[in-house]
Amino acid sequence: MDEMRDGGGGEGEGDQRTPEEEQHMSAIEREKAVYKQSFAELRELKAAIEQIQKMLEKGRVKLQDDFDEWYSACLNYEARDTVKHGGAVAAAAGYTPGGGGAGGEQVRHD
Repeated sequence: MDEMRDGGGGEGEGDQRTPEEEQHMSAIEREKAVYKQSFAELRELKAAIEQIQKMLEKGRVKLQDDFDEWYSACLNYEARDTVKHGGAVAAAAGYTPGGGGAGGEQVRHD
């Protein structure tokens, strides 16, 4: 047993390998090639995933910005409409500013 570990085996001198060893070495080389190919594919997939994640984040930010802009425009339109009609919208809803309550709060007349 020690002779095999030391590299001296009596009959198997030098680089000669048994057919079984050759089969195992060949299998190892095939598995190495499969591993390297799989690793390269995973690396490419990782790059694609990262690119997609960046695009998603960019789209999310744009969607949020567009929504904020739209919402702000809606609020501005509503505020302008209220001022333009001299409070007609509030009056139509039954509210009168400073309508009899203490402190000038709005009171609803039902």
